[in-house]
Amino acid sequence: MAFTQSKVDYSLFTRGHDDTFVALLVYVDDIILTGPSHTVLNFVKTILKSHFQLKDLGSVKYFLGLEIFRSSRGISLSQRKYCLQILEDTSFLGARPAVFPMDPNLRLSKYDGEPLSDKDANAYRRLLDHILSPGQGVLLHKTSSFGLQAFVDADWGSCVGTRRSVTGFCVFFDDSLISWKSKKQATVSRSSTEAEYRALVAVTSELIWIQQLLHDFSVPLSSPAFVYCDNHAAVSIASNPTFHEPKHIEIDYHFVRDKVSDGFLKLLLIRSSSQLADMFTKVLPSSTLKFLMPKMGVIDLYTLS
Repeated sequence: MAFTQSKVDYSLFTRGHDDTFVALLVYVDDIILTGPSHTVLNFVKTILKSHFQLKDLGSVKYFLGLEIFRSSRGISLSQRKYCLQILEDTSFLGARPAVFPMDPNLRLSKYDGEPLSDKDANAYRRLLDHILSPGQGVLLHKTSSFGLQAFVDADWGSCVGTRRSVTGFCVFFDDSLISWKSKKQATVSRSSTEAEYRALVAVTSELIWIQQLLHDFSVPLSSPAFVYCDNHAAVSIASNPTFHEPKHIEIDYHFVRDKVSDGFLKLLLIRSSSQLADMFTKVLPSSTLKFLMPKMGVIDLYTLS
């Protein structure tokens, strides 16, 4: 029973195709096994048990800190148990939930300093108060459509200490959120266009990885992957060969243009007010968060059935 190890995720092993396809995900001594039927899965489990001592826990409900819940709408993921544990450890179980996690005008420092003032301590308490809604999760919808779309954004020089920008993106498989990122860029960008272009590089790399991973699952994709960006200059640099890019942007960043040229990517301009990745680049007011979170697939787990 030969499995093929994935080249993009060494913990993933697959075998067969169509009605005999099986995927096996391994993390230390935990295994997730999935396939098209119980007959196929039972066959694989019998083979595994002949070589290893296994304990079959049935349908997956909890894996690596994630709670997994099935409903008529699809599969939802949450960290309810982990959130409750944090609140219990910090004696916040009885506190009242905060409407939003952080004041948009607040700036926090990573360096050691004087003991927290009451105002500073309240800022940290607010972060804990916000996770007092542990009943939230992300819904992965049932779908028969196979396509990727991504939203990508960057602020410009928002870090007061380093003036480095923050990259933010989210990737959807059909309409289900499957990947997201918020990370300070490694170098200082000299313009907002450069900051956005660096973010485009990051999301392009992620999309290439996801495409290769889906290939391991024998999932066909409808090309191209649609990428939504709200910076006109960055989109023009990547999409238009006659548009002269700023010379200070490193040459290797232009593999984005290559992916547009070969049809893997299609860049689309979007209004800033519709940019879902905005929440990964800056602190937002509660009204904006309430608008964006349902679009990211965030749901109340207690409404599922």
